[in-house]
Amino acid sequence: MGNIDLPVHDKNSRLWRHRVRIAILIVFWGVLVPDLHAWYDKVHTLVILEAVRLLQRTDQTRIVPFYKEIAEPRFLKKLGMGAWAEDHQPAVRGNERSFRHYYDPDAAEGQRGCPFYYHYYVWGPIENAKVAKPVSGWYDGARDWALNDIKTGNILNWAGAISAYDYTDESKEVAYFRLGHVGHLLADMSESDHALNIPHPGSGKIIPDTLEEVFGEPILRRIDANLSYIPYLPDALKYLLALDYAILKSLFIGKGPEDKWIGYEGLIENSVDFGAVQEYFMEDDLTAGGMGYVRKPRIGNPPEPMIAGNEVERFATPEEFFDELARLTKRATALAGLTAALGCADLEGFMDNRFFPTLRLLHEPIYIIPTIRMTNEEDTGRHYALAWDLLKKAVEYDAGLFELFLDVVNPPPYVRSLSLVQGSKGRYERELSDVTVDREIEPANRFYPSERESYPVVSKREWVLPDEADFVTGERVDVTIAFGPVSGARSKPIDPNSVVVKIGGQLVSGRLADGGTWEGSFVPELPEGVSQRDFNIEIAAKDIYDHYPRPGLPESGYELDAEPESPAKSTFRPPYNWDHYNPGADRNHTIRVKREEEKREEEEPAEEREPREPTAPADPPARTAFLIWIDKCGEGPGGRIHAGSQGEFESKLRCCDEWLFGKSQNYVSKQRISGPFATLADAIKEGCGMISEAGYRNVLGWGAVPYASMGGVTYLLDEDLAGACIKKDSP
Repeated sequence: MGNIDLPVHDKNSRLWRHRVRIAILIVFWGVLVPDLHAWYDKVHTLVILEAVRLLQRTDQTRIVPFYKEIAEPRFLKKLGMGAWAEDHQPAVRGNERSFRHYYDPDAAEGQRGCPFYYHYYVWGPIENAKVAKPVSGWYDGARDWALNDIKTGNILNWAGAISAYDYTDESKEVAYFRLGHVGHLLADMSESDHALNIPHPGSGKIIPDTLEEVFGEPILRRIDANLSYIPYLPDALKYLLALDYAILKSLFIGKGPEDKWIGYEGLIENSVDFGAVQEYFMEDDLTAGGMGYVRKPRIGNPPEPMIAGNEVERFATPEEFFDELARLTKRATALAGLTAALGCADLEGFMDNRFFPTLRLLHEPIYIIPTIRMTNEEDTGRHYALAWDLLKKAVEYDAGLFELFLDVVNPPPYVRSLSLVQGSKGRYERELSDVTVDREIEPANRFYPSERESYPVVSKREWVLPDEADFVTGERVDVTIAFGPVSGARSKPIDPNSVVVKIGGQLVSGRLADGGTWEGSFVPELPEGVSQRDFNIEIAAKDIYDHYPRPGLPESGYELDAEPESPAKSTFRPPYNWDHYNPGADRNHTIRVKREEEKREEEEPAEEREPREPTAPADPPARTAFLIWIDKCGEGPGGRIHAGSQGEFESKLRCCDEWLFGKSQNYVSKQRISGPFATLADAIKEGCGMISEAGYRNVLGWGAVPYASMGGVTYLLDEDLAGACIKKDSP
């Protein structure tokens, strides 16, 4: 740097002291600007990935994995992108986002975020950034910024993610991108300075590597271009630049290339290999300089981050996640014997203690000088140990917050399609089709080229109505039910013990097959003297995934949506009540059953025949007979006592098609024990007289199961016998 002629002024005047103060602020804001945020891009992305991996490991311990969706590649990519994007654009209400990344839950009300300092104004002309003083003098805390859209005007947050989450994959991409922002803000609570509201611009810097970028020719050109309208300031600033450059440069004369000072966040960011997170960074989203930063090779041989979580942390509300992690971080920092700002010295304190005791012009702290010596293993080791412990907690808290989010937005199940087929005769098929509309994202709320300008949401559903044909009595009808919604290629998982299907009042036996569809069968019958009747179909089922507990609605979200034409959706503010959700059994379908007529052989043309001897008149056609029998699969005593028509008794049913009898491909064996009877009521009455000790027992995996004893052997009962034979006060 060349010689600079400084104009002569009265250095004791208020104007001179004021200008020098501004000059010092501007000098060091060249370092300060990029570094108000906490953990850097690679660290934040890695925390998100580790949180999802912890969810996956936890899911493997469950019978059904609850949280698979978040790990799907297209959604995980958006989640990771949202995590690093929170440190960048877009600005909201006149300020950059990173001012809102601080939160001390124990500070006074209204002062729980980052305090405003006047030297922030320097950011504008130097970096073309957005800076405005908040009315209260304090910025929104990270908790409000992450959760409160009304107070902050931010939609890249919790409420925005819930609002965006819908039934389409495109809407879920937007939701997970916004949820990534929330995960970033929660992880910031594991950084000591952010939990104590202490801005630390030097935390990501390395001295002497950044001396030229802060004090060199580029900064001088920006001074001339942006500050020439202020009298005397550019010259004063250049003078101070030369002074500071010389002082800091002298500290490293004769030092080896490995002898560097680094801030706490820079130390931890340096430990993350870009290859571990690079697929979550889009070339078009970051500037060339930004991509160059995240791709920068690691210095030395830093340890790999040891931050894999052990156990998912859960709290009842998202606010508790922020409060508890911030308090935990403050306690851990104190126990480690470290003080904020970690790995940084205050500018005035550093200069005052070493060089210029009289140069006390500032009244605002600027923690800008990195102080961790990379060659000091004891010093780096203390900071690594604290970071690994707290980042592991960030992983566990993020995982719990993601679970809570998915519990809130998890939509109720509904009957997506229904098919009843009776060979070449009866047929009834219905399927719901989604109708979507585009929801626009306002330009002020998007910044990156990879972001969508709009995304489709489901506004309603309509039934697709193919041809149908009436059913006949005495022949088997195959029933298939698919539940919605579908995520990717996966149908909504249903609790297998919750499905109850009744057709015409008759309980239909069946089971959930692979792929989430329910398959069963029944044989329709009509009472004597009735030629046809409409059979109402009633379907009840429950979601196997968790739902957020809504006040006064303990089962809300688990039960089927009885009116699925209007899609159910959670509101995005507490208590997250449902819109357009009517829980209960699906009763939207009816079929018609007719009595099967006797088949007659076609008469041949009359021929002259010899007269025959008179014979007795032929017997009339046999009426439908009803029987009592025992269904069994496999050896051993027991089985199920069943009352039904002779046609049902003679029909074939595989064990795997009957939920009571497992997955065997063998046919159910049927042992007739009584009948025939003229009516089903007669058969049921006889059956009740044959059994004893009838009641219900709770069986693990099945729930309440009807049973009875007969001849010293315990049997299951079918629904008709259970309803007639078991007294209401039976256990």
